[in-house]
Amino acid sequence: MSSVNECIGSLGGSANDMPSRESRWHIINPHNNARIDENMHKARKGGWFWMYERLLDKGKAPTIEEMADYCGENRESFSSLNAFLAASFATDQKIVFPYGNKYGWGIEHRKKGKLICNVFPEKDAFTVMIRLTNSQFSALYVGMMPYSRGIIDKKYECGDGGWIQFRVTCAQQRDEIEKIVKAKLS
Repeated sequence: MSSVNECIGSLGGSANDMPSRESRWHIINPHNNARIDENMHKARKGGWFWMYERLLDKGKAPTIEEMADYCGENRESFSSLNAFLAASFATDQKIVFPYGNKYGWGIEHRKKGKLICNVFPEKDAFTVMIRLTNSQFSALYVGMMPYSRGIIDKKYECGDGGWIQFRVTCAQQRDEIEKIVKAKLS
């Protein structure tokens, strides 16, 4: 995204809106983390998702401040979401490299040992990975903007619910992910 004002979904865009070739890192399949070709029209079907420029140097753990700086124009949204989670829900924050080389460094939020979500800093954005039940998703769905509904529609099914990777590129999307986190913790 070139500016916060170009928030996908804030004015009716959808999760199917694809980033420019220059802004993406590569496409991976969440089932086996295999890198695939540039065939974009197939990429959004069946649970594929985009991975963006993340902090992938496993040998150098970043600080929370460095993570926030990496988010560039979304620095404030990254910081405010993490502060919101810690203050509102008393989550324990830990810097982790949780899922291997494809995800990179992130902040893990736990409450009483239970994983709430992971927040992965990206170049000028960040992604929140979170699991909700189907009933939690259903309760949220109607009140969400089209971008958020598109992400929920493409969730990775898991038991009675699924995982979403919610990419935040503006304040409106940060507000949406806060609603999703509240639904998980209510």
